[in-house]
Amino acid sequence: CFSNKEDSEYMWKEYANNHKGYCLKYDIQKLYENNYFAIPVFYSDKQVDVNKQLDAIFFLKYNKYNMESEWRHIDYWDKTNPKGCLKKIILPEEIICGKAIDKECLQVLKEICNEKGTIRFSIK
Repeated sequence: CFSNKEDSEYMWKEYANNHKGYCLKYDIQKLYENNYFAIPVFYSDKQVDVNKQLDAIFFLKYNKYNMESEWRHIDYWDKTNPKGCLKKIILPEEIICGKAIDKECLQVLKEICNEKGTIRFSIK
């Protein structure tokens, strides 16, 4: 899943192990150009019959999570290709590390950024 809130204290606490993790920041235009499509999650307290509205399973969450501003990417299996499919890997434009990230992990992420050369690196 994706979010458009890289500086959300809630997101860093809940999804990055209380600032011990990292966030990958992507250029949304590059994702779209390479057939990676994200759809915004809708937040509601209304009950939905998933038998009638299957997309609700993937794109609906309770209102109490609306601060997440979440987007989701769903990829569909190509049944015509028995071997599956390979997609071009899109590198993030930046790796943002949490302020409590482990030093060993921090070093590995710095090395990845240096190796790729095009990825910015920062600490929140």
